[in-house]
Amino acid sequence: MLIKVIDQKGKTIWVNPTYINGLRQYRGGKSQFNVSGWGMIVVNEPPDDVAGSINLALHAEASMVRNTGQTEAQISERAQAEQAQQNAMISAIVIGG
Repeated sequence: MLIKVIDQKGKTIWVNPTYINGLRQYRGGKSQFNVSGWGMIVVNEPPDDVAGSINLALHAEASMVRNTGQTEAQISERAQAEQAQQNAMISAIVIGG
């Protein structure tokens, strides 16, 4: 699965999130991350938003791999369980945050 990234110069880049090695805040609320084999990319988005996009893409990719060979009911049941777990984690982060 690829994620669409628009760098600070307006150039569109499609990145495989599994090759992103690190993410940090850059000047002016921007983000900078390292993509293995490409080097550093700077985008005009805050690090939390970029991290969220990366995590969603990785989660979706992992779900696709896990769901191979399962029935639709099994896939739906797993998705509901994963959503409940994510909601619990988000609640814990907000409460503790």
